[in-house]
Amino acid sequence: MNMSVRLERLLPGFAPFARVWILFTCASFAVLVTADLFRLEGVRIGPHAVIGRDFVNVWIGGKLAWINQPSIVYDIDAYRQFLENRLNIRDVYAYSYPPSTLPIAMLFAPMPYWLALVVWTLAGIGAFYCAARSYFNALGLPTLLALCNPAAFVCIWAGHYGLLVGALALAGWRLLDDRPRAAGIMFGLMTIKPHLGILIALVLLVQRRWTAIIYAILTLGGLFLVSSAMFGLNSWSVYLLHTLSFHAELLTRGVAAFHSMMPTVTASLLRMNVPEPLINAVQAASAALAILVVLFASHRGVKTTDIGLIAASAVFLALPYAFNYDMTVVSAAALLFAARQDYSYSTMEKLGLTAGFLLPLLLGPGRTYMVVGPAIMVLLLLVQLKIAVATRPLTALRGGPAGAGAAR
Repeated sequence: MNMSVRLERLLPGFAPFARVWILFTCASFAVLVTADLFRLEGVRIGPHAVIGRDFVNVWIGGKLAWINQPSIVYDIDAYRQFLENRLNIRDVYAYSYPPSTLPIAMLFAPMPYWLALVVWTLAGIGAFYCAARSYFNALGLPTLLALCNPAAFVCIWAGHYGLLVGALALAGWRLLDDRPRAAGIMFGLMTIKPHLGILIALVLLVQRRWTAIIYAILTLGGLFLVSSAMFGLNSWSVYLLHTLSFHAELLTRGVAAFHSMMPTVTASLLRMNVPEPLINAVQAASAALAILVVLFASHRGVKTTDIGLIAASAVFLALPYAFNYDMTVVSAAALLFAARQDYSYSTMEKLGLTAGFLLPLLLGPGRTYMVVGPAIMVLLLLVQLKIAVATRPLTALRGGPAGAGAAR
């Protein structure tokens, strides 16, 4: 039985959409990869990019750490000069990750670029597959479907951390009730991209998950101490004082092509030339909505893994700065919420889940028409909340706790 037919059987309410989901996702990924291969010269795709795109930052950052030059990593001008000398590409690139990621990057430093990219990609795919398996199997879905995921394909194309961070999030939420220590470690490791975990911290605090919180803090502290010992405390001060402000300025320097890869309110309004005070006000309202939805889900006894899926979507309304390659859990969540056999979907809910699933591939460099990204995210989030509340465990309906480890 081929994947699209099986998907229609497993998602009976989505029969008109199922084949479109698969075909559009695979075709779009094929177009992205083919376009790069046609322009490929060695590892370069023109003067400003390489195959694997932003993975070059992981590889170059690891090289600099390996040769004991961590000061260059966060010196943007020196970093770009090193990159140009090494691979003859210019502009745009910068190492945007915290020093705690440099030990990971160093693993790839001894490898040639092509081999490093293949290992990086396979590691991300493997991690996400393993973390998503229990979610998909619980609903009778093939785990391979977790990888037929628009955001996963964008992440592979862009060479980013999205699959790894998504795997940590899925694993953390799955472990939270029964193994809070392990969950805390997963969430602590997610601080390699700290902004993506802000709503996780909120849920842990509201639900008084003290064990998970303590282990997350200990993990973060361990990452800080190890990276400081390896690369110096100054690496953290430069990252916090200069690198973060540099990336914040990317949203205030005017419209750029990469803004159309962002599903956030701020990026969309910036592309519409909305005045900055109004952008800030709407972004604040969007963040408030995201927080309220997550808190409401927690208050209504939604099961822990569903809260995690909702929080993964909500964070893209809470943040002004996030990209489509970070949305691996968002696309997976759309599929998982579409597979509730005991739920009757309205047409609007089907459209919301479909648009949310496909959104990472609809966004892309130069696609200025995709200013509707935040509207799609709002619709997706509200649909997810409605389904999660309607399909919550019987213990929640009887006034039981939201999760077995709610106060651990």
